[in-house]
Amino acid sequence: MPTPKDKEMNALARAAKQAYERSKESRTDFIASTFELAAVLRKARDKLRSDQAFCTWINKAGLRSISKDDRAALLKIGDNVKAARAYFHENEDAWSWRLCAQSVSQAAKPASRWLPMKVTEETRNIVAPYYDTTKEDPVNSIRPPSLPKAQDPVNISPICPQPRAVAAIEAMIDVAASTITAAVAAYWRTRSGEHPTPSSDQVREAAQWLDMLADALEGDIDQ
Repeated sequence: MPTPKDKEMNALARAAKQAYERSKESRTDFIASTFELAAVLRKARDKLRSDQAFCTWINKAGLRSISKDDRAALLKIGDNVKAARAYFHENEDAWSWRLCAQSVSQAAKPASRWLPMKVTEETRNIVAPYYDTTKEDPVNSIRPPSLPKAQDPVNISPICPQPRAVAAIEAMIDVAASTITAAVAAYWRTRSGEHPTPSSDQVREAAQWLDMLADALEGDIDQ
């Protein structure tokens, strides 16, 4: 004998099936049935917490033709009905649940806030070690760390890094220890007229190089 929960889930299955069939008709039917179907799926999902139980219910309801991505979109619409209605109202030719859910998700994200921050310019003298390759003491020889290995075979001559490059890296480490990234970004924005602001790709490329440098340093320590 069916339990009260089974009866309720069967009723939800019938309502979902009817709404889904109506969504294939006119534009008006599509809009109305979309929100009916979204509400039913959300209610069923709340009662069936496991993915397996929910998929079993979907198959029994005759909704197997609704893809997993469309089901996720409908659940998102059911959670943001007001924003979804506004989307379909502004996009009269929209027939995609996924595009509606994507728009709803972006609208639900909190707006970023810009906080005023005072940035001061400070000059620091960095003492960087300089390795003179023209003079070498065979007894007390001090060599710079090995250069990071490239992914592709490349002939790299064992030359010493420029002192300015070493000083720049040490300056970055020194500043990063006492400054948050937001302050650095604000500094670049305020000085955009004097110096070119680095692009996101340039910053990421620099980060990759620093990762390679860290790997090389760890390799030297392990040895």
